[in-house]
Amino acid sequence: MPGRLTFAQPAALTLLPLALVIYWLYRIRRLPQEKRAALWLIESGKATAAALRRLDIRLALLLLSFLFMVLALSRPLLLSRPGELVLVIDASASMAAQSGSSSRWRKAVGAAAPWIEAADRIVLVRAGLRAAAFGPYKSEKAAKILDSLRPGDARADLAAAARAGLRLLPGARVLYISDAAAPACSGCGYINVADDAANVGITRLGADFAVVYNSGRKRKTIKLTSEGEGIKLLIPAHRFAVARFKARLPRRAARLQVDDALPLDNIAYYLKGKVRVRNMVNDAYLARALAALDVGESGNARLRVVYGPPGKGDAALASYYVARRLGEVKTVYAVNESLPYGRGLSLIGAKLPLLERPSEGRWLPLVSDRTGNGLIWVRGRDVYAPPGHSWQDNPAMLVLLYNWLQPFRERLRPLGWQGRLEPGFFGGIAVSLNSAAETKLPRPRPSSTRALQDSRSLSPLAALLAAALLVLAGKAGKRSS
Repeated sequence: MPGRLTFAQPAALTLLPLALVIYWLYRIRRLPQEKRAALWLIESGKATAAALRRLDIRLALLLLSFLFMVLALSRPLLLSRPGELVLVIDASASMAAQSGSSSRWRKAVGAAAPWIEAADRIVLVRAGLRAAAFGPYKSEKAAKILDSLRPGDARADLAAAARAGLRLLPGARVLYISDAAAPACSGCGYINVADDAANVGITRLGADFAVVYNSGRKRKTIKLTSEGEGIKLLIPAHRFAVARFKARLPRRAARLQVDDALPLDNIAYYLKGKVRVRNMVNDAYLARALAALDVGESGNARLRVVYGPPGKGDAALASYYVARRLGEVKTVYAVNESLPYGRGLSLIGAKLPLLERPSEGRWLPLVSDRTGNGLIWVRGRDVYAPPGHSWQDNPAMLVLLYNWLQPFRERLRPLGWQGRLEPGFFGGIAVSLNSAAETKLPRPRPSSTRALQDSRSLSPLAALLAAALLVLAGKAGKRSS
């Protein structure tokens, strides 16, 4: 806790009850011995009562010396206040998980309170899909803002949240409060609020399937319902299970009938819509392929078909580049299906023109000849391919276009999108958690806040006092003898 006394070796404090042994041994040694049997009980009782009433300076000094000796062994540290602080609080969905009568979020708020109170100035950062930073403020204002925040995002970028906070309060110390691992950072503090609660949740929902994960230590039998259809699943501990529905629907909601730690992943939504592209090339074969895939055209679509060679690209757009400069025709030798858009692309043995590797960005060959030269290239969401007439008779062109368009057919967004913290359909978008990492619920890790405060060791002072009191006790014993 900030501005408090703590102990680096608190186990040494268990030696304190030995003070009673010292007291007992000292009293046994100091009780007067009377040899006359007849008067022994009376005189002994009187002497004992007198000894108890009389203040024994030597005994008091011995006990105090032992006390300071134990304190020195426990290594007491006086911690300073944290000064200026950036407090990053994890607002991912797993922080809403319940354990008994409390939740991870309430634990985090409780853990943050003393640090907010002790800091001179504080920037509070909610870490979610995007970082929301508030401040710098004094403690009272920051506490009110913390009370207004809620968890529920599909993920939390703690490192980005810390950077956002430090832009508002440069040079401040950083404290992470989370149930997941904190980024590696020298001079940062970390408070873990995770527990071992069990959870079952939907991690993926499609047109005709659902994936469910069981994070508990025991197998679980649950019922999954969707659009009037019910499926019973037996899920082993720490395993996934896949449920297949009879109908393939463009719009679907699914719910788990289970009472567990995290309600946010017990319901999920799926929505598939029509894709629109911005077609900026004059290629009849490509236009027919897009029409066969039921793709519409729009001047402000997020997908575009443009002539190559590719430039730096636009982060807001996914681009299908059509090559204009074609090289020698080569035989396809390899298709890298581990790369995006390579699934089901049967081109081995086909003839395609060689395409020069684009100079901008990290382009990788999706299709290559025997020597590794690229015939089709990919970069993130972008594709660089030959024009339609080069492979118009090969169905692989349709497969490549389908793979490129498929992610945009599904109108899915994660929890936290535009501040939505509850699953549901919102304006033609299906918002769900759909995160295996959150459903698994991060497990407890050690906390450490030592780096946030300057500490002063009191062990040398305690040892010095113990030695001084021991010397005084020796002198007091000589005078009494």
